[in-house]
Amino acid sequence: MLKATVCVPPVLLIAFAWYWASKDVHHPDVTDPPIMELVLGEIAVLGLIMSIKGVRSRPYLASWTVPVAIFLASLAYSGWLWTEVVYDQLVIDSYLVAAQKLET
Repeated sequence: MLKATVCVPPVLLIAFAWYWASKDVHHPDVTDPPIMELVLGEIAVLGLIMSIKGVRSRPYLASWTVPVAIFLASLAYSGWLWTEVVYDQLVIDSYLVAAQKLET
């Protein structure tokens, strides 16, 4: 019963990724390829495999797991945020400059 309960979140993620990836495939858009859905599906499949097979206990990793996960998540978020700032500065400002040149 416990293995079935543990398998529910990965199966839900696989269904979620499949749903949105199929929407992207049936309604193709150059600006929205289904890359994130594929990555989410792959992660969910690995999670499903790990929840079925199980993993060995590694007590030496337990003390570093949470701080490393927080560090990597904050690093990824900071990188994403910085790309948004650069995008705003380069692309959106250049559109505004081009629009102002057209008006004059």
